[in-house]
Amino acid sequence: MALLESENIETVWFKNFPKRKESFVLCFVYKPHNSQTSWYTNFKNEVVNGLSINDNILLMGDFNIDFLKPLPSKWSTFITTYGVHQMVVDPTRVTSTSVTLIDHIYITNPTSLINVTVPSYAQGDHCPVSCTVNKFAKLIKDKSDSHFEIKYRNFKTFNNEMFLQDLSNQPFDIIHEINDPCKRSSGHVVLLTCHCFR
Repeated sequence: MALLESENIETVWFKNFPKRKESFVLCFVYKPHNSQTSWYTNFKNEVVNGLSINDNILLMGDFNIDFLKPLPSKWSTFITTYGVHQMVVDPTRVTSTSVTLIDHIYITNPTSLINVTVPSYAQGDHCPVSCTVNKFAKLIKDKSDSHFEIKYRNFKTFNNEMFLQDLSNQPFDIIHEINDPCKRSSGHVVLLTCHCFR
């Protein structure tokens, strides 16, 4: 959603339309640890624009704001003003000298998320954060006596080694040839989506 994205900060916005559920806006965020204080204003402006499109917002990413320490006043004000809830509770970066929670998931409706996790494996120095969107609205039936279909993935026979092997065979190297950070992020999403949901 290019109309929400600013040239001054690294974000990628998507509008999601799940079947039989209310739409929501998803934003992936990267805030460099040395970013200027203007980052807060620029990001706030993007979120305000996002809220004008949809009240249901999900913000995920590396915010480089340690939630285990007192928050910067601008960030505390942002959380309070826009009614977003930070859902990650476990540290996301653990080194031999520090433990921090700098990768966050924010949502306007906290009951819409289930299974917020921080898996302990990571290729980089951050553990990934993940969540499952439970609902933004109840399933809708056409008639009270009609049936409806729910599609889901069955993990009973999931083979982690095969999944990781298959994932390692994805052509992620082509993404490094893309100079535009928004298109590069979108390329990651497309490759992961194609891999995970086929």
